[in-house]
Amino acid sequence: MKLTYAQIIAQHQTLQKTEAAPVAPERVEQVKAFIADVVAAGADIADPRQREQLRSILRYWSAWVYDQTKEFPPSQLVPFSGTGAGGRRLDLNWPILAIGVVVLLAVVGSAAYFATGGFITRGMAPTATTPVHTTTPAPVTVSPSIVAVIPTHTPLPPSATPTETPLPSPTRIPPPTSTPTPGPSPTPGTALVLSGHTDIVRALAFSPNSTLLASGGLDGKVILWDLSTLAPKYPKPFTSDQWIFSLAFSSNGSRLLMGTGLGLEGGGKLSVLDVDQNQQLLQTGKVFIDNVAALALDKIGTRLASGSIGNAVENDTIFLKLLDPDSLSPIASYSDNPIMALAFSPDGNHLAYGGTDKKIYVRDLQAGTRKSSPTTHASFIRGVAFSLDGVWVISASEDGTVRLWKADELTAGPVLKERAARVFALALSPDGHRVATAAVTPDGAGLIELWDFDAAVRGEAVKPFVLTSPLPNAPAFRSVAFSPDGRWLAAGGNDGSVVLWPLR
Repeated sequence: MKLTYAQIIAQHQTLQKTEAAPVAPERVEQVKAFIADVVAAGADIADPRQREQLRSILRYWSAWVYDQTKEFPPSQLVPFSGTGAGGRRLDLNWPILAIGVVVLLAVVGSAAYFATGGFITRGMAPTATTPVHTTTPAPVTVSPSIVAVIPTHTPLPPSATPTETPLPSPTRIPPPTSTPTPGPSPTPGTALVLSGHTDIVRALAFSPNSTLLASGGLDGKVILWDLSTLAPKYPKPFTSDQWIFSLAFSSNGSRLLMGTGLGLEGGGKLSVLDVDQNQQLLQTGKVFIDNVAALALDKIGTRLASGSIGNAVENDTIFLKLLDPDSLSPIASYSDNPIMALAFSPDGNHLAYGGTDKKIYVRDLQAGTRKSSPTTHASFIRGVAFSLDGVWVISASEDGTVRLWKADELTAGPVLKERAARVFALALSPDGHRVATAAVTPDGAGLIELWDFDAAVRGEAVKPFVLTSPLPNAPAFRSVAFSPDGRWLAAGGNDGSVVLWPLR
């Protein structure tokens, strides 16, 4: 029995929420079976936008299977077998289309002949060829619709429906009893566990003055934690009508920028939260056909970069957009590759990013050029950062490694690897001396690894300071962040917890 479009979207969302689970042969076969179901469903789905979304699903999970098996599964969407157009990209062979065009021209010519009593004049001007998308076209400005904020929000799917109960006080957990491997100092103190989310915490952001920590999850909640009391700033969290995937504070800390999504069914949107009122000020319409996986604000707070693994709704090659952080109005859009992580350079003139094709890219926003790494990670890139001097790009991947690249030419530098089986996020400390990674061990336990960045740049064989999850049987960490004053390290887990370590 073929899956319906709604069933495909639901299964895609379920698989995305369990990405951090240990990869077993049974799971690979499950994903392969899902891909086959999506391929077959194309025969019954005619809507062009839905077909484009199915292709996005196939691209994503086919790449995932290749990472595990080094073989691409059959992933060509079956042509629509009913009546009507099967999709924006017609599923007919080009020779057939060409014959159809010739026949159409002949019919038009005949009609003109009989209408005018003579032959159509020869020597017609040649038709222009259809432009082909390149990897680095000039920026294309796009206008996402800004919609008015509705007081009530559309409910999330049942699995992600948030609760409105007051949030509990933090739980103090002593440091791990195991002796950590040598690494950078200072040693983190007693861990605090902040409980309030009911699903995966995918995003963390500290306010510029280090007084607030924002956490966002797949339960749709955004919680603002007051770091002076280690309690929520508001009795009830803000609840979005979408899942939260990325967060960034405005330069003055008065607003929180949110990248959201509900998979391919709801698409990706951008929103602005008033921090003082705990209310949404703005929300765009659908900007990408999939979740807004990454956000970054430049140093002076004038440009907001957003990236997605799903292309823009108006152009199937656009995965990167720049917007005004105050109004969310567009500045520029770029044809690019699917993006899962991005970061501005210290001077704000360059963007580094990576995603499902496992390469690192650096785009020069002034010159309009883009460079890509000659070598790649072995799996999806989940985290990116620039060193404070702009000389290095740091990347983290689901292959379990952290890699350093010379930013000017993206030549490969040191590779850091220790206990992590898969890395889902990274952060650079405010002094630029340490790199923190949010990861999972081979048996599925969450851990944070702290690396001495300076020693790595010098080419020394460094060992990380390892922080395991303070909670028993806790799953993977999916997000990590340093506070700007260097006092705190925060990590978000698959179980909905936010773990906070004091650094001084």
